[in-house]
Amino acid sequence: MKDNRFLTRMMSALVVLPIFFGAIFLGDPYLFIFVTLIAMLAIFEFLKLVKISLLFTQIILICLVPVILTLLSIPSIANDLITKIFLITSLISGLYIILFKLDVNNQIKLTFYGILGLIYITGAIISGLSIYDNYEISLIVIIMIGIFLTDTSAFVVGITLGKHPLAKKISPNKTIEGSVGSFILTTLFFIFVYSQNLTIFTSILTTILFSTVLNISAQFGDIIISTLKRKANVKNTGVIMPGHGGCLDRIDSILLSLITTNVFLWSII
Repeated sequence: MKDNRFLTRMMSALVVLPIFFGAIFLGDPYLFIFVTLIAMLAIFEFLKLVKISLLFTQIILICLVPVILTLLSIPSIANDLITKIFLITSLISGLYIILFKLDVNNQIKLTFYGILGLIYITGAIISGLSIYDNYEISLIVIIMIGIFLTDTSAFVVGITLGKHPLAKKISPNKTIEGSVGSFILTTLFFIFVYSQNLTIFTSILTTILFSTVLNISAQFGDIIISTLKRKANVKNTGVIMPGHGGCLDRIDSILLSLITTNVFLWSII
């Protein structure tokens, strides 16, 4: 390796991943509490990135996280149509984040961006909980492994073989070689999963399509937050995880992936 970033990232992952997967296997209320805390920390970092300086606005938006997650977890309140509309809105919000310009002198406009971030982050969490509740637990575990594999393989291949920048102005460390290597390794992982009958997918074509959606959305989700960091002129969203930065740095690829894979599942099942 060119430096010790990989070792640092792996050490952080070894601490966080057992807690994360432990919450998945323990289920509610532990999983709900865990993802709610993660979402609250992520929106806090997001609000800092978009330069929302009003403490009252910060508190309101952060406190809305458990409210939204709780309401959309109650079937009698959030039926299937309402949930789908919210998740489509969260997908649009995430894609719009990459377009807006930060204007530190306009707190009203910045608050609107904060609301977009709130919808995007909570939409991703709801997507993950929806997959967890409606399918076998193995599916959400495989999805999360696939996202981590996408992220890690892009990093490893990029720093070892990468020569051609993927998005130099947005994230200089991302390379075309890393992106392609990530795509190949993630596809091979899902083909292996299919060969072992470990998912709900009944055809190799559907499996590869799902893997493609996951990989592309994970990489693009990373670019969304990288673009935001570039606009905010910061390297990381926080310092909570050595080698990764902030919570939002770690889950950036997870957010868009959970939403898009959930939408994909609607279309095939």
